[in-house]
Amino acid sequence: MQTHTKELIEELTDLKDTYKGQSESFVGELRKLEERQIRDFDLITRTTNGLTNLTNEHGVRLNLHDSQLSELFGRMKLAEKEIENLRAVTTHLDTIKTNRVEFIKSKKKLELKNLQQDVKLFKCSNHCLTLDNYQDKYAPIRIQGMINETLRSILGGKERRRLELYDNEKNSILYQALLVDDGTGNIAQLMASPRGGQ
Repeated sequence: MQTHTKELIEELTDLKDTYKGQSESFVGELRKLEERQIRDFDLITRTTNGLTNLTNEHGVRLNLHDSQLSELFGRMKLAEKEIENLRAVTTHLDTIKTNRVEFIKSKKKLELKNLQQDVKLFKCSNHCLTLDNYQDKYAPIRIQGMINETLRSILGGKERRRLELYDNEKNSILYQALLVDDGTGNIAQLMASPRGGQ
């Protein structure tokens, strides 16, 4: 029994030593694991802080991009409205624009009417010049002839002779105006003169 006790004590001591060795080994492994966990935790904390900072930084950038997108969206809406307005104006102008062929036809008609009016104006001007010329040069001779004929029928002797002398003098002046006739009258000048051409 003693041997047996001794063996048991030895076994217990061996077991105790084994347990102690295993315990120390286990504690050492636990410490290593704890140190690794601390290092991993520090790494995770730093990574988390970095990610948090990055997330905050990206959040600020995202807010900035959101405001820029909102501004761009507003500008795009204004541009779309402006494009719609321009499209409406273009459509309106397209409906009211002048057809080139019709415009040229209308222009030619107006030019023809203008030419016709120019011809009418020339004829009227020519007619007026003819009337002025007649009034200025031929009507005085005719009127003087009628006056002389009337006076010859009522005058006699000496008065009639004076009339013939006066008639010769005045007729030569009137006929002289006919000889230098250029076809234009100066009735406006005669009417403007204080004695009416006399």
